[in-house]
Amino acid sequence: MNNSSGRSGQKKRLSKKELRQKRKIERTVGLALTVVMLIFMAVFMGLLMFLNVLPTIYVVAIVVVLLLIIMYVLLSQFTKAHMVGKVLAVVLSIIMAVGCYYLVVTHDMLNKVTTPDEGMDVMSIVVRADDEATSINETGNYLYGINSSVNTQQTKETIEHVNEELKTTVETKEYANWSELVDALYLGEVQAIVFNESFRTTMEEYYVTFSTDTKVLGYKEIKNDVVIEVPDKEITDEAFTVLISGTDSEGKLSANGRSDVNIIATINPVTKEILLITTPRDLWVTLYYGDGSNSGSGKDKLTHASTNGMACSIATLENIYDVDIDYYVRLNFTGMIKLVDALGGIDVESDYAFTSYAQTHTYVKGMNHMDGYMALIFARERHAFADGDFQRSRNQIKVIQAIADKALSVTMLTNYTGIMESLSDFVTTNIPQEQMTKLVKMQLQDMAAWSFKSYTVTGATGSEYCITDSSKPLSIVYPNDENIAIARAKIEAVEQGKDPDLITSVPTTNAQ
Repeated sequence: MNNSSGRSGQKKRLSKKELRQKRKIERTVGLALTVVMLIFMAVFMGLLMFLNVLPTIYVVAIVVVLLLIIMYVLLSQFTKAHMVGKVLAVVLSIIMAVGCYYLVVTHDMLNKVTTPDEGMDVMSIVVRADDEATSINETGNYLYGINSSVNTQQTKETIEHVNEELKTTVETKEYANWSELVDALYLGEVQAIVFNESFRTTMEEYYVTFSTDTKVLGYKEIKNDVVIEVPDKEITDEAFTVLISGTDSEGKLSANGRSDVNIIATINPVTKEILLITTPRDLWVTLYYGDGSNSGSGKDKLTHASTNGMACSIATLENIYDVDIDYYVRLNFTGMIKLVDALGGIDVESDYAFTSYAQTHTYVKGMNHMDGYMALIFARERHAFADGDFQRSRNQIKVIQAIADKALSVTMLTNYTGIMESLSDFVTTNIPQEQMTKLVKMQLQDMAAWSFKSYTVTGATGSEYCITDSSKPLSIVYPNDENIAIARAKIEAVEQGKDPDLITSVPTTNAQ
């Protein structure tokens, strides 16, 4: 009996020892999971503070909640609820890891969007598609055609680049404009031309098959030295203006190119008012360049201003409306497809029922749900309307506003990374990242609704010779002094915190 009792006591004592060992292992695992959770939390809070997009009250609330969770997880390891603490530590670690990923994606997007290349000319060495040459090295005996009136400095640098490649000096022949230059290539007067890619879409209006009739042997990227000054403004406290410039070309967004969309957005963060003034792409104007010079007596379409860089578009529009433009946002309407699809489509109200010029899409009068390509066609269409480009401008505003409405909804969370990625391809701006994050913080703080107002400048249509291409008259829109004066007055009203809709007419004596 005594021996049996001794063996039973020893067994019981061994069981307690094993139990203590098990609890020790469980606490060690729990503490290790707590440490991992703390590391993820520290990284998450560090990224959150670095990004600086949340109001202080939100950050404090997050810190308090995380501290309470840390205390519970830590203390629970010494109680019977240790398994609950372990599960909570694992779940929170996963949430923090995902949060860190989203914050990094957001930072990368903001960094890419707010680091624009303000002026990059892409000069191409172009030959006919049936030319046997496959590289610049095979063009040593070619006669090169060059434009003697536009992009002369860029053309000079490109020819120098060709000469360096060939280690010789190629012969050149000058032409007065792009169309004469292309004609010379087609007719065989020259074997190669130096061509600014900014004008490719323009040339395709005259030579529909230009891109298939020719091929590019090489490129020369030339940076524009003009720097666009950024004002010292607090955009959460005072009104500011932004030029929204939309290009409808393929490829690099930051490259100089024709602007088919020219919208001046006046934003008052105090009254939560946004006014969008649309200017016709074909408005016939004097071009003002970033160095302070202008085109003098020669005029051109507004759409061609941005082929000289964003500084030219800004200076030209500032002169038209006699206003200061603080920042710019450049959009690629082709890249818009990806953004709209990432948002799950947008809802846009059409003023008319119509079928696109290419017979690919039909729209009803009223609300239309659109995917990315359908939205792009809607924003491009002008042939279906009696007032052509003017209605296209109105439709482009509708698309931009629909994108903004969808982006500010909970839809943003359903495909966050896809939206951030597409934004970096779709948008570039010179608004400082610090100012953008302040604006986001302000919006999260008050969650106030914004009021959108718009006004489209119109004018009589006609045809005139333009300095970009003087080979033949181009379709243009003559400036309407009354419209421009009304637009200017509406901009001033928003800046002063007044309702722009109250302005329907103004004296035109001061119109430009």
